[in-house]
Amino acid sequence: MIMWYDMKNYLLMTLTGLLGIVSTFQHAFIALFCGFILNFLMGMGADAADKTTKESFSIKKATEGIKLLMFYVITIFCLYGMTYPEPKLTETVIKWLTYIVSYFYLTNIFRNATKIFPDSRAIAFIYMFLSTEVFIKLKEMLGIKNKGNELESNYDDENSQKTS
Repeated sequence: MIMWYDMKNYLLMTLTGLLGIVSTFQHAFIALFCGFILNFLMGMGADAADKTTKESFSIKKATEGIKLLMFYVITIFCLYGMTYPEPKLTETVIKWLTYIVSYFYLTNIFRNATKIFPDSRAIAFIYMFLSTEVFIKLKEMLGIKNKGNELESNYDDENSQKTS
């Protein structure tokens, strides 16, 4: 059962590694730039769709997004400085990190899209698939609960309550 938790990480590591090998810098940075812009726009749309706030644009969220992008750029420069004697290693590590950041942008884009289009089952499913929520739903369907590091089924919980 512990494998359920790690399966997504292994799949993403494999996919990111393959993308890092077969793609170019241009593809990685285009993906990152598109992810940043789309994430920014979807965040604005989610703020506008949120009826609990009076603001249609959150400057705080926008500056946090820009800070995170700047952190990424600084990290890339540091990685380049540490690995520049090995150009292939430098290129692969930077592309790999770029695709990981792009994945998080994609997940956040769909999270914001669920706020903009709350009735769209397709967007909700894609977000569940990209995030770990799909594993939570599968566990619920199988009747498995996570308590600390132990996994117990709903059946065991119900029987223990009946005997008490």
